[in-house]
Amino acid sequence: MSYIHGCVDRTNCAVYSPAVTTSVTKLGDKVPMASTSTLSQRLHKSMDDKKMTQRALALAVGIRQQSVHYLLHATKGTAPRSKYITKMAEVLGVSPMWLETGHGDPKGGNIITSEGRRIGRRIQIKDQASLLNPAQTNLQEMTCDTDAEGAFGYEVPDAAMDPEIRTGDRLVIVPIPPSKARGGTTCLFRVDGVPEVRRLRLFGTGKARRFELVALNPDFPTFTSENNKVELEGVVAEVRRFMPM
Repeated sequence: MSYIHGCVDRTNCAVYSPAVTTSVTKLGDKVPMASTSTLSQRLHKSMDDKKMTQRALALAVGIRQQSVHYLLHATKGTAPRSKYITKMAEVLGVSPMWLETGHGDPKGGNIITSEGRRIGRRIQIKDQASLLNPAQTNLQEMTCDTDAEGAFGYEVPDAAMDPEIRTGDRLVIVPIPPSKARGGTTCLFRVDGVPEVRRLRLFGTGKARRFELVALNPDFPTFTSENNKVELEGVVAEVRRFMPM
């Protein structure tokens, strides 16, 4: 499975697919490897550095040992993915993005390079719960192309902007001041305190200026400056969609 991603005008799209491994050993083995080009090898190295066995890692993460074994020894073509990668990285003391993709600094840092070239930047993925609770930790990460300060990812919880943006899509949000917001752009707002993705529509000028936050899906409400308290979180710079492969 893979995320397909690009900017909101659907140009310059590319497909990301995590690395796969070809190593196979017996359940319970802990084999040191010098290379870190695959998920299996990065997981092996991280466990070796931490002096942690499959059983110990499974207990710390809260999963079965067989799940760790699968990630360590999946065969070519299976493209292993796990929702526990972030927790594994936390236990092993490495970057979740590095553990899953091999890009970036294993110990952190948000600039991602490959063969000496800058290929992106790592940002945290937020959802409604973490936006409402900024103290929440252990957030997942994603890559983006922007250098904008304060950019973050946002996982879409509903179909309000379907078909342009769908439930489960991951957005790259770039904070901008309200004065810079342009009509027709898709943005992340807080509407009466609740995060909402909507298309901005402006009317009038000066003191008579007003706006609507429009859902593309008619089953979802449109919000207005007259009836709702609205705060701008940022503009949608990229959309990434999870695609079965």
